[in-house]
Amino acid sequence: MLDAKIQYQDGAFSCESDLDIFNPNWMSKLPERKKLNQISIPGTHDSMAYGEKIEFASNTRTQSLSLKNQLNKGIRFLDIRLNYREKFFAIHHGSIFLGFNFLEVLVDCENFLEKNPSEFILMRVQQEASSANDRQIWAMFRKYHDMFKNLFWLNRKGLVNPNIEELRGKIVLLSELEYVDFSLKYSSLEIQDYYSLESLDNLKDKYIAIKDHFDKCNTDVKGGSEKIFLNHISAKDAAFPYMIAGGRTVMKTNSPRIVTGKILFENDDESLYPRLDLGEGVFAEVYPGANKMTLDLVNKAELKYLGIVVCDFPGSELIQKVINTNFD
Repeated sequence: MLDAKIQYQDGAFSCESDLDIFNPNWMSKLPERKKLNQISIPGTHDSMAYGEKIEFASNTRTQSLSLKNQLNKGIRFLDIRLNYREKFFAIHHGSIFLGFNFLEVLVDCENFLEKNPSEFILMRVQQEASSANDRQIWAMFRKYHDMFKNLFWLNRKGLVNPNIEELRGKIVLLSELEYVDFSLKYSSLEIQDYYSLESLDNLKDKYIAIKDHFDKCNTDVKGGSEKIFLNHISAKDAAFPYMIAGGRTVMKTNSPRIVTGKILFENDDESLYPRLDLGEGVFAEVYPGANKMTLDLVNKAELKYLGIVVCDFPGSELIQKVINTNFD
């Protein structure tokens, strides 16, 4: 059973604009010859969906930290959705404009990497809610590339699993765009993305998917596989992103958890979910949220390799645990 003593604060989930950790150069401790797939990397899903004034915020907002704060806290995988406009790429979550353009994203990344040249940023890019053809997308992307020629890692050797020394100070594109293949293709990764939940009860199925992917990552990487693993902790459809990530009733870090509707008694078999003590040996089962389930799993499983771990609303303990796995 997950820790039932901590009902309102678990370190895995946060809706705050800041966190009590600071990891601007954690990659400086990584050996130069270490392979990309041998690193545990914290990441964010729909990374730019953090503005408090986003339209339909409950369903659209997936983050609380600004891009600058994400990078300073230790996030090294970004999920950037490009909406084609006549003169620029806007950043979207589905049909919702997030208030940013791609230039702002690249400027923030460039400034961060200039201050922290030991680091690199993995960036998934894809087209979102626009119908531009491949050549239009390529022509637009090339304009950004020409402005930031030294920012992107160019995979001149055709590597599938580069060493760290190749990547420092660069954005490593994980591209889903035709012709944009400077670095790596997103489709080349080994991905767990069980993202559509029918109900919050499917969190148990999501947990199994997350666990199985961590297990496969460890087995394969230890066995010498060159595959780069990516594990999506985020999901949607059953509820708002903060509900799935945190199991919370409202979009606040320490708000009460959502009850499953199941009543348990003192002698009942242990549940995967935590319990809320109602007194006199009666307990209400509550949803822990995908982030807490993942943190508890990693804490107890002694996993050496996690791959890329992509979350909505990650808390300080979850981010720090993924980073520390590299050095434990």
